[in-house]
Order: sequence, then C-alpha cells, then structure tokens
Amino acid sequence: MMDRELTISIAKRTLLDQLKKNKDRFVKSYEALLKAYEKKVHEYQTKYGDYTKKLVAKQLEKKDSQEPMAPPRPEDRTKDYDFYIEMLMQHENDTIELSESLFKQLWKDQWDWTHSHFALMNFYAGGSAAIADMASAYSGD
Repeated sequence: MMDRELTISIAKRTLLDQLKKNKDRFVKSYEALLKAYEKKVHEYQTKYGDYTKKLVAKQLEKKDSQEPMAPPRPEDRTKDYDFYIEMLMQHENDTIELSESLFKQLWKDQWDWTHSHFALMNFYAGGSAAIADMASAYSGD
C-alpha cells in the first residue's frame, strides 16, 4: 500500500493571513536574534583579542588555552515566506489545495529550519528576556 500525503482545501485569503502572521512572528524573532548576535560578536571579538595577546606572549596557562568560539549567526528566512506569499497573491482561485507538508509549513509554521531557529533562540535567550518570550511561541512547534 502506498503512503500518500493528505491534502486540504483552504481559502486563499485565510491561508495568506496565517502565512503573513507567521512571517511577522519570524521577523520579530530574527531581529531580536540579530541584536543578540551583534552583542555576542562584540564579546567574542574582545575575548579573541585577549586570547591572541596571551598566545603571542606565550603566557597561556592550561585553563586559559581554550580558543573562544564565534557565536552562530541567525539566518534570515523571510524569503521562504515571501515566496509563498507571492505565489498565493498570483493564485487566481478563492481556495487552494495544500499537501500535508505544505500545510505544516504554511499554516502551522513548521519548516525544515524551524527547530534550528528555535535552538538558536534558546542559545541567545540567556541574554534577553524578549528572545526567551519569543522562543516560547516556537516551543510547541
């Protein structure tokens, strides 16, 4: 027996509204992540500068010899939303049929990159209550 994905018909306007809401949520979290990222980059640069000074001076002790790691940069995924928003805007019918996987992405906001975005939000949440609050919106995804 072949496995088939379910399909669903949904009003284009309803889907478009949900997709735009999902995009807005992502944009807010991405902007907050960029601010936290810039702060971590500054901290990293300071630590790395100190590290290289010690390395050059050959005064490293064993406990200080671990090279600092650069913070991970958040990835802008707004193009994913924009692609489907444009596609829906061009769709002529009032309803659209979605596969299970597209329904998960467009309606439920569960993309293949959602878990890594959530993990990055948790990484930066330690320095920002706003990011921690935004991450909680993704925690059920």
